[in-house]
Amino acid sequence: MLARVLVSPAFLYRVETVANRAGGPLNDWEMASRMSFFLWASIPDDELRRAAAAGELSKPAMLAKQVKRMTADPKARRLATEFFGQWLGFYRFDEYRGVDTGRFPSLPMK
Repeated sequence: MLARVLVSPAFLYRVETVANRAGGPLNDWEMASRMSFFLWASIPDDELRRAAAAGELSKPAMLAKQVKRMTADPKARRLATEFFGQWLGFYRFDEYRGVDTGRFPSLPMK
């Protein structure tokens, strides 16, 4: 039973239910969730939840204010770390010490 729970897509992935509005605008809660997971790789904080509850994220000026606040937060570094680390495979890139001549023997060495 535990193994089934641990491999369940609903456990492993964040699943959003989409209402019957093909291509329609996101509501404030959906916007808060997407912004937070994209910029911070985390759930929305208290301020972002407050803004969503107040309906502020559907206003461009307030949305820009929240994005500016979120990108100034140290948690925004997760975006770069996770994006380059997972998608491009750059974890431990700072440990790179040159061309692996065993794997790439035809590359000229300086």
